[in-house]
Amino acid sequence: MQYDFIGFIAAILIAGGGAYGYFKSAIGAYLNSRSGSPPKPLLEFCVLLILAGLMGYRWYNGSFVPAGIVTCIAAGAFVINMFIYYDDLHAQLF
Repeated sequence: MQYDFIGFIAAILIAGGGAYGYFKSAIGAYLNSRSGSPPKPLLEFCVLLILAGLMGYRWYNGSFVPAGIVTCIAAGAFVINMFIYYDDLHAQLF
């Protein structure tokens, strides 16, 4: 029986990178929540619009899975975040 050592190494690196990113973001989110500064959602909105636009274009030229699903999720997140961060976004822009 032969083993795919390169596949094992790649899986370990991917899982390790995911765990590292998770723990790093959890620590960063904790530190950011304790800063007391108001949120700045403009970058998040720009990224969501770009993602929805690019995936919407792929959905228009292709199939619903996965581009249409990502488009719907990004558009939904954008709309929900508009309601949540409306005051913070208005303060950041004006």
